[in-house]
Amino acid sequence: MPEKRKAAVFYGVDDLRIESLGVPEIGPDEVLIENKAVGVCGSDVHFYKEGNIGPLVPEPGHILGHECAGKIVETGENVDDSMLGKRVAVEPGTPCGQCEFCKKGKYNLCPDMSFMGHPDPFREGALVEYFPQSAAFTYELADHVSYKEGAMAEPLSVAMQAIKQGNLKPGDTVAILGSGPIGICLLLAAKAAGAAKVFNTDVMDYRLDFAKQFGAEDVYNPEEEDVVDNIMDATDGRGVDLVIDAAATSETYEQSTALAVRGGTIVFVGMASKTHFPINTFEIGDKELTIASVFRYANVYDRAVKLINDGSVPIKKIITHEYDIENVAEAMDLAHDRRDDVIKAVVTF
Repeated sequence: MPEKRKAAVFYGVDDLRIESLGVPEIGPDEVLIENKAVGVCGSDVHFYKEGNIGPLVPEPGHILGHECAGKIVETGENVDDSMLGKRVAVEPGTPCGQCEFCKKGKYNLCPDMSFMGHPDPFREGALVEYFPQSAAFTYELADHVSYKEGAMAEPLSVAMQAIKQGNLKPGDTVAILGSGPIGICLLLAAKAAGAAKVFNTDVMDYRLDFAKQFGAEDVYNPEEEDVVDNIMDATDGRGVDLVIDAAATSETYEQSTALAVRGGTIVFVGMASKTHFPINTFEIGDKELTIASVFRYANVYDRAVKLINDGSVPIKKIITHEYDIENVAEAMDLAHDRRDDVIKAVVTF
């Protein structure tokens, strides 16, 4: 095994440095993974460009990233040797397994969760060449699936958690507010779950073009047209069964309650540096809306990998840009500026 590994180390806003670090030892239930691909997540971009997400502030010397896939190159003493050499997608969180939330199956809410790239509690992230991970939270990739596609199991899992939280049923209508990487994954997950019609919105036309390619019934740019009027017209004044907010803006919070059918559901997925938004509580009560939210995912990662392995979702198409680790700052800047029709940028080793 090599003694050193490359890493992109965060020192502050707009300051990522490529450094050489020691390769860590693994625990008895862990595997060592040679990293191959890391997706650039919106949360990574928030940390890199703004220095925080709400109260979360990474300290200098932190390593960002959590959407990853690679090859198992070492196994702990309690791990079956047959895992050695396996190509895997990595679920980036490891829960304690003992708390009330883990025992209820909601391990994503575990207060002692060890999550890659999270600043509190600290755990180094995926923008590093080798890293340890619990063997139980790795999932084998089919031979024909690339590492880049495997890394997309993470955003797809977020989308599948949103579909689960929204209790989407076959034949439901869905409005997805925001059509970035998560918004497109939400579209894929909603269609896979049997949604009859999905409407996507975004302020960037190229993202709406992607949504149409992925099967959106119709798309709307709120800077050019009234989103609520258009979707209400398209649903004969009824509204949609499920609204998913993947943008987290004051405008989308207002649109969400207006778009939901009476008795419908709203799921909040998007995260922003801002912590408070106004919302129409009268409509929530008058329509008896169900309000849900998403914090990562639980018990869906294996199914996300299965959809990718089976080719049930065209996940490869959301990857629009690729950078090597030495140019990770360019990937962050690209995603932040939304240049060159970027949907998803991936960093490779």
